[in-house]
Amino acid sequence: MSHIVAWHLPAGLRSLLPLRFERRLVLLLIGIACAHLAFVLLPYRSDETREWAGNLFFIPPFVISAVLALRVAARHPAQRASWLWFGTGQLGWATGQIIYAYLDLMGTSPYPSAADAFFLALIPCFITGLLLFNRSPVPRKQRLILALDTLIIVFALAGAYWEVAIGRSIESHQGSTFALAVGLAYPTADLVLIALLTVFCVWRPREFAAPNTLALTVGLLSLLMADAGYQIKTAAESYQVGFGLDLFWTSAATLFGVAAALTGAPLTRGRIRWERVTQNWLRAADFAQVALPYLAIAMALSLAILHYLFPDHEAGGVILMAFVVVTLSSGRQFLTQQEARQLQRDLDLQAKHDPLTGLVNRGHLVQLLDYAIERADSRYGVAVLFIDLDRFKSVNDIYGHTAGDNLLRNVAQRLQNEVRRNDIVARQGGDEFVVVATGVLHASAVHDLGRRLLQALSRPYTVGTESVTLSASIGVTLCPAESVDASEALRNADIAMYEAKRRGRNSVQFYNQHIEKQTSEIHRIEVQLRGAIERGELRVVYQPLVSLDSRQVRSAEALLRWDSPVLGPVSPAVFIPVAEQRGLIHAIGSWVLDTAMGQLSVWRATGHPDLSVSVNVSPLQFERDDFIAQVRAALDRHHLPGSALTLELTEGSLLTDFDASNIKLRQLRALGIQVALDDFGTGYSSLAYLRTLHVDIVKIDRSFIWAIQDDGLTFVEAIVRIAHHLKLRIVAEGIETLEQCSSLQHLSCDLGQGYLFAKPLAADRFAAFAAQAGCPTVPEAST
Repeated sequence: MSHIVAWHLPAGLRSLLPLRFERRLVLLLIGIACAHLAFVLLPYRSDETREWAGNLFFIPPFVISAVLALRVAARHPAQRASWLWFGTGQLGWATGQIIYAYLDLMGTSPYPSAADAFFLALIPCFITGLLLFNRSPVPRKQRLILALDTLIIVFALAGAYWEVAIGRSIESHQGSTFALAVGLAYPTADLVLIALLTVFCVWRPREFAAPNTLALTVGLLSLLMADAGYQIKTAAESYQVGFGLDLFWTSAATLFGVAAALTGAPLTRGRIRWERVTQNWLRAADFAQVALPYLAIAMALSLAILHYLFPDHEAGGVILMAFVVVTLSSGRQFLTQQEARQLQRDLDLQAKHDPLTGLVNRGHLVQLLDYAIERADSRYGVAVLFIDLDRFKSVNDIYGHTAGDNLLRNVAQRLQNEVRRNDIVARQGGDEFVVVATGVLHASAVHDLGRRLLQALSRPYTVGTESVTLSASIGVTLCPAESVDASEALRNADIAMYEAKRRGRNSVQFYNQHIEKQTSEIHRIEVQLRGAIERGELRVVYQPLVSLDSRQVRSAEALLRWDSPVLGPVSPAVFIPVAEQRGLIHAIGSWVLDTAMGQLSVWRATGHPDLSVSVNVSPLQFERDDFIAQVRAALDRHHLPGSALTLELTEGSLLTDFDASNIKLRQLRALGIQVALDDFGTGYSSLAYLRTLHVDIVKIDRSFIWAIQDDGLTFVEAIVRIAHHLKLRIVAEGIETLEQCSSLQHLSCDLGQGYLFAKPLAADRFAAFAAQAGCPTVPEAST
């Protein structure tokens, strides 16, 4: 019983060919190639069989490979043009082979013939396909070098080709200009193709390290070897079809088909091994980029010297090719040196300038500023203006970093437009800029420059479809009077800039010793404040909020205290602004909220189920996008309802962005949380805001309570009356005397807070105080 054994592709190649039709065509190609090999090795065959079969063996591989190429063009739009040219070239070659076979079998075999036109068409088609195959565009600066490398390889190989093919072709076809042109067209096209292929493999190695491009490259090398052998044998009139040379054409067609079938196939097996091969190839390509011209010169000169020492009829052509190679290589080296110098200039420019704005960068600024200060004298000084954009972070947060970058470029342009030609504009980093004005006679001129810069920077910026307005804070130091080098000048100007921010932003502040002392103290506080939570230096005390009618404790205001082992007790009025300036307030505020919630949970579980707690919130905390989520998480963590918490906010923090504030206030109210308007009367003091703000409590500032005995009673009475009309509760802060308490009780004020009832107490003492039935006198309390 006979069995038909089906031969399959190797597993690795089969995994790369997911489409069954491609697998079958590749299998057919390999079968034809094997059959061709067997035919060539066949010991007994007649000349007629050799010519018939030998001619016909070429046609199917090129046709099948062309079909595979055209299928790739249809399936992969990104590589469509390349594979269309590859497929067209192979169909042309197959057409030429059909014509050649017909003429050869008819016994005519003219040279040149129509078949040569189709044979020659394959090379231009593949050259065009290779040019289009390059996925990444060649930088303009490298194009000329790439072209020179191609010509160098062409003429270097032409020297070797001259002896084996070109010279003989010229000699054998001298009688016919057309035959000579065709005879020279073959080696010339082959030389251009192999040169172009070599240059691409060296200059675009990653694109030629994939399985499909590797198969394509090996196939082209096989085609070039076949052409070279054919030209040599044709020049010697010894070529016969059906012998070993023909296998190179069949191999080329087979490899072209494999390359087409592998295009777009995922590399699923052996990826790590292939990546290792790719890395080795990339390293070899890096070496070849440098060595290629020298290798070409060495080969050309070796051939020229050999023919000069042992002259023959080919010596002239070989020496001419060597001369051309040396000339082209010299031009190439000149261009390479020019490119290297330009690259160095570009690197120097990048090293000294900011890539985003094109301004002088920090490193180069220090050099220029040191030089300017060295040249300054008592008459003509140098002014350093340190510029920081106010609240620039919000632009990035709202509009994105691309919009922020565009705005920074706009800022850089405006600064350059306002300074003199010899002045320096630099980007310090982020949203910080530095202007160095030289030849300064008077400080007033510097102040005028600062005001002009503020005006220029405050003009609206277009961000997308919106208009954005920013301000800036500018610190100024004068050199050499206040600073003797660049480092000191930048530090002093930076100190003055922070003072400008502290004083309300959008201003120009000159450096002085008092500012430095104050800044030094702020720095000391900042250093100690960092890590204070982890070191256990912060604590929370609680001041009672008492009903003025029943004198019962209704709530507790959580107040932060800091006992620093280095600085001693530090007032919140001192360290809270520092925490806000240095970005520490978010962590501290979250810790206070969590601590107060935890303590309230303990109190409610130990006999005070109706107590609530008030927590002060910094404007910087309130404006954060995750503020509501943080508050909700604290309540959930300690299993408390929203009604147990009151958040105290100042007028300024709510009115900065009125609409956004009201949205957050509504979200807090939805959680059951109450909001108290703290220190009412010290900020905007507009009673009209009470109608539209979603608050529950108004806390009258202590300054108005202390003025009750003078002329403050009328103002307090108006606040209480309007607040009650709006169904808001009133808390009076800073009550210290029974007379104040009596007056507020007469005005129907709801709650009171102050030393008359209790100073801020530790958590355990607060619980004992809250348990009392009343509080007519001032008890002893910890501070």
